[in-house]
Amino acid sequence: MKILIVSVAFAAVSAIPSVGQVAAPDSSLTAGVISGTVRGADGTTVTQGVVSTYRAFDGSHLGAARISASAAIAADGSFKLPPLVNGGYQICVQAPGSVWLNSCEWLPNDSPTVVLSSQQASASVNIVLKRGALVSVQLNDPGHLLQPGLVAGAHFVLGVGTDSHYFRTAQVVAESASARTYQLLIPFDRSINIAVARSLLQLQAASGAILSNAGSSIPVLVPSGQQPPTLVLTVAGISAP
Repeated sequence: MKILIVSVAFAAVSAIPSVGQVAAPDSSLTAGVISGTVRGADGTTVTQGVVSTYRAFDGSHLGAARISASAAIAADGSFKLPPLVNGGYQICVQAPGSVWLNSCEWLPNDSPTVVLSSQQASASVNIVLKRGALVSVQLNDPGHLLQPGLVAGAHFVLGVGTDSHYFRTAQVVAESASARTYQLLIPFDRSINIAVARSLLQLQAASGAILSNAGSSIPVLVPSGQQPPTLVLTVAGISAP
């Protein structure tokens, strides 16, 4: 019995590194680097935007290890992300102000993936973005009811829900006292519902029909090769709260 106790104690002590001895690093926490280039489907170099990535959850306890990162796209279309812990990563690209769809917002299952491991400490990926249809929405406001403070509590929001369930708000690209122009980037060849939300404002479609006071949606489908349409809405007055 005493011999057994001594053997166990010796084994436990021998597993502790002695002074000056460095324990072998956990290979699962080895840092790897993802780099590459970003281009459009027509071969155009994407010269600005952000590449981001995040590690797929697999139940690992990684502590403070870096599991997500982002980097700006250089003028030549290249990018290089900071070192990341080993694992599987999905690559996302956002190029604001361009015609290229965010690869993780639309058809996210088709977005590039990379696996970093002790056998593959770095990875190079050539990302190709799909072109989207840039739809314009002209909001006429002849009564200037959208002017800040004129109608207390009035607001207007325009946007679209993406495949990844993210709500992308339309960007204002032009504005005057009596009109605003918004733009939304959507995929070609798919019927996409553009959501319209507002409070205390009565909206009229180009057909003359008054939109429902509840949240409305406008279906839009842009076939490949065709010019995206410009939708027209008019603030026709103030609605009851």
